[in-house]
Order: sequence, then structure tokens, then C-alpha cells
Amino acid sequence: MKMVKKLLLGLAATAAILALVSCEGVNVGGADSIEGNIINGTTTRAYVGKKAADGITNDDTSTIREMKLFATKHKGAFAALTLTGEESGKAANGQLGYVFNYTENEDDTVNFITIGFRYGSQDGKSTKFNTYVSQFYNIDPTQFSETNFGCKATKPKYDATVKTPYEIEVATLPTDLNFVTFGTEDPTVGVEVIAEDNGSYTINYYAASKLNKYKLIKNSVVDKTITVSSDVTGRTTLKETKLGCYAAVYPGKTLKGSWRFSSIKGEDLPVEGFED
Repeated sequence: MKMVKKLLLGLAATAAILALVSCEGVNVGGADSIEGNIINGTTTRAYVGKKAADGITNDDTSTIREMKLFATKHKGAFAALTLTGEESGKAANGQLGYVFNYTENEDDTVNFITIGFRYGSQDGKSTKFNTYVSQFYNIDPTQFSETNFGCKATKPKYDATVKTPYEIEVATLPTDLNFVTFGTEDPTVGVEVIAEDNGSYTINYYAASKLNKYKLIKNSVVDKTITVSSDVTGRTTLKETKLGCYAAVYPGKTLKGSWRFSSIKGEDLPVEGFED
């Protein structure tokens, strides 16, 4: 996933849990927010832009990105990712992402898994919705503005002896999501992340027809599954970790989209906000 050249990161190590705001979830951002100009809204519906329909235009010559994490740790969650503003046959405007297995090392570097969702490709040659899944290790937050989080090395599995940045490509971009299409509604994919007892993760993808008001319909058949093995996570037991969302906006493009999280495993929403 070597397409990202600039990162706007909405994280702060000392962020507090935000106050509960009605049944619509908790406000994203607030007084402790850093940057915070890409992802806004609530935990029930976060979106790209200051308002839900605005989106973000990138006037820069390189990709910009922002990441927001839940303030507490979880086993997993279901999220409906919706892209608006994409046009069939046109080049991609950017991507929406789901972040999980986010942990911190003693040397202040971080580790995380990213799932990307986009239409087509940056060069316009692809006309299918697609995804990728990658685990990143030993990432220096000050290098997030560099290509691929400043990570230039790849490995097939977790290696505790390596303290420099590396990536494990679980599913490379573009991995097709043939069941996601343009229709009368904005293109949406359901993504379910499940932390397993053996330290692995199961990622289930669902077509929009399996959702009701952006929540997964009970007993729905999975459309695609990607497994993140314990060889990737380096664990043999279940661990609650931080999760959240991110957005990447390509140069000269306007990205519009939203995330709706539900079925949180572990500490429940909406009694928490995003970590800023």
C-alpha cells in the first residue's frame, strides 16, 4: 500500500474520553483535537469534511490522510463504509479506512493494521471497488508524512527481533470487492473485524444488501473473508486494542464518505469518543 505521501494525523497521547452526546454517538474532535479537519461527526456517523456532505478537497501535490482512534480498547466492531462523490469510470478520489490492532511500543513507535476501501485506482485504469489489508510495525509517528508511513521493508510474518519499520501485506491493493457496485444508493461495504481467541483476526466483508440502516442483518452470509493470522499479529491469545478510522485524499481530488460503527466488542459505544 505505497500510495500515501503525506499524513495529517488526528491523535494525541493524552486525549480524554469525550462526553456522551445523546443517542447519536459522541462528537469527534473537540478541545483536544489535533488537525481534525478531515474526519468529523460522531462515533455513530463519522464523515469526511466539516459537514456530512462537504467532503475534503486536497489542493496539495501529494496525498493527505487523517487517522482517528477510539479512546478505549476493543476486540472488534462492525463498520459500514460509504463512498459518496465517486463516479463510475473515473479515477479514485481517495479511500476510506478501518484501523485496528493499534498498539504502542516502549520506544514510542506504533503498530497497527489498516483496511482500505476505494473505487477504481488513482490512475483510473481500474473500475472495480477494492480493498487491502496490511499490518505495520515499529512506525515512527513523525514519519507518517512519508510514503507508506515511512516504511520501506516488508516481511512475511511478525519478527520480534526487528525494531525498524516493516509491513506485512495480508491482502494487497487492489483486492477486488466485486459485490460492491454503483446503484441507487451510495456505494457501501460492511466490514466486520473479529479478534479471535488464538490472536488472529477475521475480517468479513458484506454487500450493502446485507445491511439495514447501516447495521449488519443477523445471519447474513459473508461475501468475502480475509484472515490475519497469529503469525502476523505475533500473539497466540486475544487482546483488546484500539481501533478507529482514517481517510486518504489523493492530490487534486475531493473525497466524500462516512463511517458508521456498530456491534462493538469489548467496551461499548457510544459512551466514548474518538481519541484526538
